[in-house]
Amino acid sequence: MEKYQESIKVYKSALKYNNGDYEAFYCLGLSQANNLNYNDAMKSFEKAIDLNSECIDAMYAISLLYVKENKYNHAISTLKKIILKDPEYYDAYIQLGWTYYEQNDYNKAVEVYEKLITIFPYYVDAYLTLGAFYKEFAMYEKSIECFDKAISINPENADIYWQKGYVLKLSRRYQEAINLFKKALELKPTDEQFYSSLASVYNITGEDKKAEEYYLKAIALKPDSFPETYNNLGSVYLDLDKYENALEMYNNAISIDADYSPAYFGIGFTYYKQTDFDSAQKYLEIYVKKDTLNSDAFSYLAFIYAKKNDHVKAIKKFKKAVLCDSTDAVAYYNMSVSYGILGKFEKEIEYCKKALEINPELFDAYASLGYTYYVTKQYKNSVNYYNKAIEIDSSYAGGYMMLGLVYYETANYEKSIEMQNKSISLDPKPYKAYFNLGLVYSKLEKWDDAIAQYKHALSLKQDYLMAQSNLGMVYANMNQIEKAIKEFNKALIIDEDCDFAHYSLGFLYLMKGNKEDAINEYTILNKINKELASKLKKAIEEAPPIK
Repeated sequence: MEKYQESIKVYKSALKYNNGDYEAFYCLGLSQANNLNYNDAMKSFEKAIDLNSECIDAMYAISLLYVKENKYNHAISTLKKIILKDPEYYDAYIQLGWTYYEQNDYNKAVEVYEKLITIFPYYVDAYLTLGAFYKEFAMYEKSIECFDKAISINPENADIYWQKGYVLKLSRRYQEAINLFKKALELKPTDEQFYSSLASVYNITGEDKKAEEYYLKAIALKPDSFPETYNNLGSVYLDLDKYENALEMYNNAISIDADYSPAYFGIGFTYYKQTDFDSAQKYLEIYVKKDTLNSDAFSYLAFIYAKKNDHVKAIKKFKKAVLCDSTDAVAYYNMSVSYGILGKFEKEIEYCKKALEINPELFDAYASLGYTYYVTKQYKNSVNYYNKAIEIDSSYAGGYMMLGLVYYETANYEKSIEMQNKSISLDPKPYKAYFNLGLVYSKLEKWDDAIAQYKHALSLKQDYLMAQSNLGMVYANMNQIEKAIKEFNKALIIDEDCDFAHYSLGFLYLMKGNKEDAINEYTILNKINKELASKLKKAIEEAPPIK
């Protein structure tokens, strides 16, 4: 600043002797602008123009001051006047294009640069800027054309290859992007950004070892400069399940810039994958205070609360997730699951349907609605949604099994059997479907078929308590008391506190006239389920005395 202040004194002194020197006023304005005296600079430039209306440099300097003051319309008007006076004043085109861009008038910005290129067909920077504009508008082919033209003018400029490679990466032309980044590195092997860009493409293509290699080379060049490079390498290590390495990289990023929010997310997500939910929660909470618009972060926090069985807090976080991204169908679906666990079925249905409005192919939402309607005994709706789930995934064994249960509840036993058999054909371990068939055959009093199905279920899952207990009931219904007792005792091997088994055994012993064993069962049952024990006690008291 000192040198500019000195220059100001010199020019002011000179103007005392000759106040008609427009060039002196122009130079004074430049010094004042560099000294951040913008108002004084504006007056000096205007005086230069008053003295010489053709002083285009002063007009251009005024346009730059207007831009600094966000007076874009004034800047545009001034720049247009310059171009009218001198159609080859290329700086005016450049500034005019950027001013339109700052106003979000992208079409005019492009129009200005396209005109500039026609006037200066070998002006590389114009092609680079226009290419960058096209990239921003996702007009990748046009962007590539601009960079190709720039390369044809200056084939030794590494930055041009890098910029073209970046556009190719956005276009998902990954191998071409890799080739361009490598070319940039041949020309400029000391540029950290080129290594990072190459690594990022390898990360996208799943070549994590190569991604690691090039990120490490980038870090070796500038170990303390870019938190993004450490953060990206952390993500690579995360993909490789190298959690400690990932945490180290994320922490390195934070050591460079404590406010670099993506690293906090990375640490939180790493702990989440390690199932260290307390640590994950800590870092994700830090992250959402720094970046309040990331729906994924709120969703992961919601998952953590759900895993801790705090579904009220989980719902609050899911609501923040959908506020960040109203098109996040998965967040709406997961929020509906938490409502379902809380027994708030109307809310569960509402948010599940919202998820399907956003993504009509969301399989889990159809399956969830099918189950909720089943639980709430809205069987017609349940059938409808399970069928929609099956339309998406015809191998959905669980859907057929649940349809079988719906048909069982509505007494459509033939259809229930059909659905359970379909489930069995698709499920490698269909013990639940066999159990459900046992229920249907029991309802139809086809006892031998029921026995066969329950035994099938138990052959696949030896500790299937419900199947074991129901098998005992079938034998009891067939009046095969000894077999029933044997099966209920097997149930007690699975779970010695099975109240239904003790209750049933008590009655079976009474049927045999074995009141003493019935009393023993009552004594055990009374410690487990007093209501059932009371019923058994009454039966014991009403039983005829043993002769």
